[in-house]
Amino acid sequence: MQGWIKLHRKILNSPLYQQLNSKQRDVMITLLLLASHETNEWEFGGQIYKVEPGQLVTSLESLKRYCASDVSIQNIRTTLLKLERYNFLTNKSTNRNRLITIVNWANYQSVDEELTSKLNSNQQTTNKQLTTIKKERRKEVKNNISSSRNKPKVYSEDDRYYKMAVYFHNKVMEVATLNNKDHLVRDANLQKWADEFRKIVELDKRDTKELKQIIDWATSDPFWQTNILSPSKLRKQYVNLAMQMSRPRQSGEKKNKVTDNLVFLRAQLEGGERDEQTGSQLAINQSIGSLPPFRS
Repeated sequence: MQGWIKLHRKILNSPLYQQLNSKQRDVMITLLLLASHETNEWEFGGQIYKVEPGQLVTSLESLKRYCASDVSIQNIRTTLLKLERYNFLTNKSTNRNRLITIVNWANYQSVDEELTSKLNSNQQTTNKQLTTIKKERRKEVKNNISSSRNKPKVYSEDDRYYKMAVYFHNKVMEVATLNNKDHLVRDANLQKWADEFRKIVELDKRDTKELKQIIDWATSDPFWQTNILSPSKLRKQYVNLAMQMSRPRQSGEKKNKVTDNLVFLRAQLEGGERDEQTGSQLAINQSIGSLPPFRS
């Protein structure tokens, strides 16, 4: 059972209501709530039942189930007789059930068209307002989430990743200073560098001890010290750096590199080219004078 009924406050001042006790008032309100608000027809036990607005087909036992627990069958029977005397209802009973009709139901419960239209209009307006509020709220929440995601994290100087950034920056500055290029890396964005180290540790799952070893090795290696100048490049080459750092240096490898350099210098000399740094052909010749002559 759905819907609602009108119950005007003036009923409190009516002679009928004042003549009822609390149990009888409970029965009266129950009857109003159970009365049909429209024409209805159904079949039960091979018999056709039809009710009009303001009517209900029921029994004393059925009414008792809807009333308060302290309302007895006798209370209901007494109430029906009293309501019938005051012409509030009519009560026609059979051996199976009874048909109760609320007198003047239409006068009490009908809603004029203008009021109905106004109620519907107000409800539609309220629904639109609620829908708009919900959409705006969802949009606001979405924007807040998006803003919080896009807002860069600020690292304090005590943060572990900021300390990593400072340590790496000092290493890079040492290399840059030796090459007179310290002005190129002096103003590094340490906040951005700190966030890169966070990604290396938290996203890439790199061990911090190994990370420090790689930083120390890369910034001292003749090749990598001029190629790994930012945490993003370090992150990109991490595996390659780790592999090369762990590779044992072969015996004689350093000597071969020196020999290769001297061979290159001698080839330059024999080709008649001068040293661009010193402008002295003699100096180059002296540095590689111990090398055997080239063979064709």
